[in-house]
Amino acid sequence: MIGPPPIGLKRDERYSGLKWIRWVVVIVLFLCVTLGLLYWFLPASLAVGLLGSRLHGMTFSGVSGSLWKGHAQSIVLPDGVALGAADWELGRDVVLGRTHLVLHIEGPSGRFDGRYDQVTADSRAWHDVSFDMDAAVLTPAMGDLRPRGRLSGNVPEALMQGSWPMTMRANLHWADASVGTPEGQVMLGRLDLDASSAAGVVKATLGDDGNGSVQIRGAMMASPIGWRGQLTLKPRIADTATRHFIARYGVPGADGTVHIQRKAGLAPAEMP
Repeated sequence: MIGPPPIGLKRDERYSGLKWIRWVVVIVLFLCVTLGLLYWFLPASLAVGLLGSRLHGMTFSGVSGSLWKGHAQSIVLPDGVALGAADWELGRDVVLGRTHLVLHIEGPSGRFDGRYDQVTADSRAWHDVSFDMDAAVLTPAMGDLRPRGRLSGNVPEALMQGSWPMTMRANLHWADASVGTPEGQVMLGRLDLDASSAAGVVKATLGDDGNGSVQIRGAMMASPIGWRGQLTLKPRIADTATRHFIARYGVPGADGTVHIQRKAGLAPAEMP
């Protein structure tokens, strides 16, 4: 008569099973630690390669450091414009859907510094933004005019809903401003743009320092559902280039002044 298997055999089977489980636990822990270290010290060059199509045609070269604190010797936009070198610090909680980025870019056209924070899809903000760049960056928006001078600005705070600034403080300066026209160079002096936003209503004013060929005064108010703006251009000198430049924007009055008023949508009733 065949009896039950020896007790020692059962113990061996239990020991083999426990040994197999321990090895599985060790392997899982090893993989977790390895992946954790890779995430914590992820090289920036590897991260750029992994992002691939998410860069939308931007190219990075001379990449060093980590994804969290890295450097790129050159960043080139899809249209071929070279931004220059970049340094960044990125919060590791980006894996939780939160983005905290400190960015510095410096190249042949200028410099940009700023901090970007996004905690949720509807909570995005820029802080401590400053920039200084060649006014030639305005060329694509100015047709056949050739802008010269230096653009600089500060945005201490801009809280965004979508792409709209619900709260903002900003100022922009165009120093040694001038534009090249087919009729000649038009000197504009220094232009200052001050803007602010509260509860989603943006107010902005534009003016010159009084040293240019054209007196420039402008104001605008805008909200997500409409905007209203006005601009006055008045010649300080009576040369051909200045007259033609002003006439681009409307029919001059008897003294050569052009008054422009535009609005769209449900425009705010007041002006700053």
